[in-house]
Amino acid sequence: VKMAEQLQRAIKRNRPPIIHLVRFPSLSINHAAVVFAARETPDEIHFSVYDPYDPTTPAPLTFNRKERRFHFPANDYFVGGWINVYEIHSSWNY
Repeated sequence: VKMAEQLQRAIKRNRPPIIHLVRFPSLSINHAAVVFAARETPDEIHFSVYDPYDPTTPAPLTFNRKERRFHFPANDYFVGGWINVYEIHSSWNY
């Protein structure tokens, strides 16, 4: 929940966060992307992500409030499903 809220705050401050998408410990995904938009519903937060693997279209990243998990769809490099999301470079000293 904290990470989803942190990403939303960054978007509202017009500071698109760079994120690490990973599924630990399997590492079936180990990727970086940039979040540039967010839309809330009562059950989910829908993020739009710039994925350098496919720069032609935004990738959807969904945070499910009930499950307290992020979900990323299937694509050429990931089978789809839940993932861990971490912001990269969130301050000058990290």
